[in-house]
Order: sequence, then C-alpha cells, then structure tokens
Amino acid sequence: MVDALIVVVLVGLSAIVIAVGCALSWQRHRDFPALRDWAVGSALIAPSMFILGLLDQEGASHLPMLAYVVVALIYAVFWSGVRRLTGRERTWGLPVAAGVVYLSVMAWFMYRDPDFLARVATTSVLGMLAAALLATELLTDRRMRGHRPGRLMIALLVQFGLFHAARAGVLMFADVTGTLVFDVLRLLTFVELVLFVVGGGLLVIAMANERTMHRLRRLADRDELTGLYNRRAFMRTAEEALERARSRAGELSLILFDLDHFKRVNDTHGHLVGDQVLRVAAETVMAALREADAPGRYGGEEFCVLLPGLGIPAALEVAERIRGSLEDVRIDTPTGPLRISASLGVSGLAHGAASVPDLLALADAALYRAKAEGRNRVVLATPAVEATAPARQVPAES
Repeated sequence: MVDALIVVVLVGLSAIVIAVGCALSWQRHRDFPALRDWAVGSALIAPSMFILGLLDQEGASHLPMLAYVVVALIYAVFWSGVRRLTGRERTWGLPVAAGVVYLSVMAWFMYRDPDFLARVATTSVLGMLAAALLATELLTDRRMRGHRPGRLMIALLVQFGLFHAARAGVLMFADVTGTLVFDVLRLLTFVELVLFVVGGGLLVIAMANERTMHRLRRLADRDELTGLYNRRAFMRTAEEALERARSRAGELSLILFDLDHFKRVNDTHGHLVGDQVLRVAAETVMAALREADAPGRYGGEEFCVLLPGLGIPAALEVAERIRGSLEDVRIDTPTGPLRISASLGVSGLAHGAASVPDLLALADAALYRAKAEGRNRVVLATPAVEATAPARQVPAES
C-alpha cells in the first residue's frame, strides 16, 4: 500500500492549495462569503488529517481529541458556507448540538472505553450526516438546482455521504484492524477528502464567478432607474419569446403603456419626483405580473410588458389590473399627494402580428387611441385599423 505519510501530505497540500485559491477568489468577490468559509474549512483539514491519519492509534496522546474538535469545526464552517450559498442566514444551533454529541462520543471511545475503530466509524457517521444536511440545504434552493455548479455540488455531497455511510458500516460490523481492508479504506478516505475539498472548492469558485457574470449581465440588461428590462434587452427577450410561441403554436401578447401627463409632473414637481414616479410605477407593474412576464422601460415614461402564453382575454385582464393598480397609487410630494394614471394598448399574435415590431406597432396605435379617448383606460388593438397606422416616435432609451 502507499505510505500513509505520503498520502497525508498530498491531502494536506491539496487542502492548502484550495484554501489559498478560495481566499484569493474571495478578495475579488467580497460579496460571496461562502468562499471565505470554504477557505477556512479547507485550511483546517490539513492539520486535522495529519493528526488523525498518523497519530490516532490506541494509546496515542491527547492530540487526536483536539483533531476531533477541529473536525467538528470544519463541518460547522462548511455548513455556514452552504447556508451562505443559498442566501440563508447562518444558524449555529444544529452544528453546535451535533458537535457536542460527536465530541462526547469521541471522548467516551478515547478515555472511558478506548476503541480506535469506533472513533473512526463515528467520524464517518458525522461525515455522512453532514453531507446529507448540506445536500438537503442545496436541494431545497431552486437556484442551486437550476444551474450546473449547484447540481455538481449536490452530487459531490451525495457521493461523499454514501462513501462515509459505507465506511461506517464496514467499521461497525467487521473487525478490520491491521488488515488490508483497513488500509484500503484509509487510502480511499484520503482520496475522498481530496475529491471533496478540491471539487467543492472549485465549484464554490465557479459559483462566485457565475454570480458575478450574472450581475454584470443584469446591469447590462436593466434600466438603471426602474430595474426593468431596458429597451435592447426587452426586444431580445421578445424575439426569443416569439420564436418559442411559434414553435409551440402558443399564445403571446404585449401591453404598451405610458403615464398620463408625465411631462406635467416633471414641470410641476421637478425631475426628482418624476424619477420617483417612474420607480413607483415600475414596482406597481411588477407586483401585478407573473414571474414569466417580462416588463421593460421602452423609453421615457413609456413601458411595455410581454405576456408569454397569454391570449387576448387574459392580457386585457392583466392590463386592467395594471391600470387599476397605478390609479390607486399615491405619492407624497412637498405640495401634497400625487396621483398617477396610465393609458394602455394591448396586442397579440391573434391580431396577425408576424414580428415583434408588428406587435409594438399594433399596441402603440391602440395606446394612441386610449389617449385620444380620454386617457386612463385600456384599448385593444384592432388589426383592420391599427395594422396600417404608423407607430409613434418613442424617445430613445434613457
């Protein structure tokens, strides 16, 4: 078999390299504290594995008991890291309780009834339970299940837990002290640790990089003032939704609306209040939509909403809900409460639109009619009229 010292040194070096890598990555991703937790946990593995791998034998010193404390701390730190990955608050009750139970059992088999295999088996049980809890934390988070690094991390934890379950079973039901089986188990344990620490560390770094890229993409796609899609991103999203609707023979509708008398708001109350009105309007619209819907700021005080999967009747209901919600808004200003309203035009594939510009032109003509008829209302596009009506010039994206 491979010399235990060589294996321990390799495991320790791997843990240190990953700890340094996570720490350096954390310097670039300060808003991703899971990197720091993984760096700390990995750094603690090296000394604990050296003690447990080489010194924890019958009649050894008290150093192994210190290593067991470090092992409990390692799992607690990894628990903290996974909680941070899912955006949840760190809770120490469970890891502290598990650590106390674990250390009590280890102290019993260390001092009262010395049993080396029992200590190894108990440590494997802790590893199995920790892996199960960490995997459960990730499985209950939709974002973790929805992207590749998260799924790989779940798979890594599952196989780590299964290995330790099998290892604990062998050690509890068979006396393998001094046998080839024990040597093989010890070697596999070290290999498993390298896989867990290195694989987990690289995945955490990948998650941090992916989150940063997602944030950059979001900044590029979002209107800075309202947080809605900007015009470019909305058009891209609409084209993609149109392709999906065509390929599946599905429905697609669009709402185009703007805030009534918005220029008067700016002229009377100033642009700061005007910006507040736009933000409140965006928040109000978001609250009236489904997760699948795509709202955007089309230009100035004009907004658009893409409704995948909805036909005209459902789109009219959404538009009326938006109109009513905006009508109920009251915004405090130095001169008193400010009320807002909107005029909305609705179009859909049922009108024979062949492209996103067609949908926008139809909705724009309906919006023009809504304003002409007195504002604060929803008007449905009628292809026989709107199909030949020129779209109004909308201010460029701001």
